[in-house]
Amino acid sequence: MRRLWKRAARMKIICNGKEQEVAAGCTLLHLLADLQLDPDTVVVECDKKIISRADYEGLVLTAGQDLELIRFVGGG
Repeated sequence: MRRLWKRAARMKIICNGKEQEVAAGCTLLHLLADLQLDPDTVVVECDKKIISRADYEGLVLTAGQDLELIRFVGGG
Protein backbone atom coordinates (compact mmCIF):
# COMPACT_ATOMS: atom_id res chain seq x y z
CA MET A 1 0.00 0.00 0.00
CA ARG A 2 2.82 2.39 0.79
CA ARG A 3 4.13 2.10 -2.76
CA LEU A 4 0.72 3.19 -4.11
CA TRP A 5 0.89 6.45 -2.11
CA LYS A 6 4.41 7.14 -3.37
CA ARG A 7 3.24 7.06 -7.01
CA ALA A 8 0.27 9.37 -6.50
CA ALA A 9 0.33 13.05 -7.38
CA ARG A 10 2.19 15.07 -4.76
CA MET A 11 1.27 18.17 -2.79
CA LYS A 12 2.98 20.28 -0.14
CA ILE A 13 1.93 20.71 3.47
CA ILE A 14 3.66 22.30 6.44
CA CYS A 15 4.52 19.83 9.20
CA ASN A 16 6.09 21.17 12.40
CA GLY A 17 7.18 24.31 10.57
CA LYS A 18 8.82 22.49 7.63
CA GLU A 19 7.49 22.08 4.12
CA GLN A 20 6.85 18.44 3.31
CA GLU A 21 5.59 16.64 0.21
CA VAL A 22 2.85 14.06 0.61
CA ALA A 23 0.65 12.14 -1.77
CA ALA A 24 -2.53 13.87 -2.86
CA GLY A 25 -5.42 12.20 -1.06
CA CYS A 26 -3.19 11.18 1.86
CA THR A 27 -5.00 10.94 5.19
CA LEU A 28 -3.59 12.08 8.49
CA LEU A 29 -3.35 8.43 9.56
CA HIS A 30 -1.27 7.60 6.46
CA LEU A 31 1.04 10.53 7.17
CA LEU A 32 1.61 9.34 10.73
CA ALA A 33 2.34 5.82 9.43
CA ASP A 34 4.83 7.20 6.88
CA LEU A 35 6.53 9.11 9.70
CA GLN A 36 6.52 5.92 11.82
CA LEU A 37 4.53 7.63 14.58
CA ASP A 38 2.04 5.77 16.75
CA PRO A 39 -1.28 7.67 16.49
CA ASP A 40 -1.98 6.87 20.15
CA THR A 41 1.06 8.88 21.24
CA VAL A 42 0.59 11.93 19.00
CA VAL A 43 -1.64 14.98 19.32
CA VAL A 44 -2.23 16.74 16.00
CA GLU A 45 -3.09 20.37 15.47
CA CYS A 46 -4.26 21.14 11.93
CA ASP A 47 -4.63 24.80 10.94
CA LYS A 48 -4.78 25.80 14.63
CA LYS A 49 -7.43 23.17 15.58
CA ILE A 50 -6.79 20.05 17.67
CA ILE A 51 -7.85 16.94 15.75
CA SER A 52 -9.58 14.11 17.59
CA ARG A 53 -7.82 10.74 17.23
CA ALA A 54 -11.12 9.33 15.98
CA ASP A 55 -10.80 11.69 12.98
CA TYR A 56 -7.22 10.78 11.97
CA GLU A 57 -8.31 8.17 9.42
CA GLY A 58 -10.98 10.33 7.81
CA LEU A 59 -9.02 13.59 7.61
CA VAL A 60 -7.76 13.90 4.03
CA LEU A 61 -4.88 16.35 3.87
CA THR A 62 -5.00 19.26 1.44
CA ALA A 63 -2.23 21.36 -0.06
CA GLY A 64 -0.97 24.09 2.23
CA GLN A 65 -2.35 22.68 5.48
CA ASP A 66 -0.31 23.54 8.55
CA LEU A 67 0.16 20.60 10.92
CA GLU A 68 1.82 20.48 14.32
CA LEU A 69 2.57 17.00 15.63
CA ILE A 70 3.10 16.82 19.38
CA ARG A 71 4.42 13.62 20.85
CA PHE A 72 4.18 12.56 24.46
CA VAL A 73 7.30 11.07 25.97
CA GLY A 74 7.37 9.45 29.39
CA GLY A 75 10.25 9.67 31.73
CA GLY A 76 11.21 10.53 35.21
